[in-house]
Amino acid sequence: MSSQLTSLVSTFDGSNYGLWSKSMKAFLMSQGLWAYVDGTISAPIAPIAPLKPSPLDPNATTADRQQHADDEKGFKEDSALYITENATYLAAALVWNKANDMALGSILLCLTPSLQPCIVHKLNRLGMYWRTSMVLLRSQWFIRTSKKRFLFASILTNILLPS
Repeated sequence: MSSQLTSLVSTFDGSNYGLWSKSMKAFLMSQGLWAYVDGTISAPIAPIAPLKPSPLDPNATTADRQQHADDEKGFKEDSALYITENATYLAAALVWNKANDMALGSILLCLTPSLQPCIVHKLNRLGMYWRTSMVLLRSQWFIRTSKKRFLFASILTNILLPS
């Protein structure tokens, strides 16, 4: 894929964003990865583990004891459901992370070597998903005139952000 990628997508050097972003979008679409970039397919959300009921007060009334028994039963049912939901989440997270890594790898391969460490460092430091790399790229390049700034913002809005 790397040789196909580099032959189809120019290397982004900071001055060719318009051309690079269009060809990168087309490439990622052809690989089925664009939905991860534009946020259509978002990272799965981990289920929340149920909370175990607090211990029963030794001076509890009969009603409190019944409520505690119901809470314990609910906790066991919720725990079983959580195990199933968590297994589903882990499987979905593996798929999403693989696609996420493929998309980020493709993007990074088409950056000049001097830009790659900058983007990777910022993503690692901030603990952000790769989708942020497109946002970081947009924010890194200073456009000097207001006309160019407007054109740059229009390109970014129309090409990179979901409509």
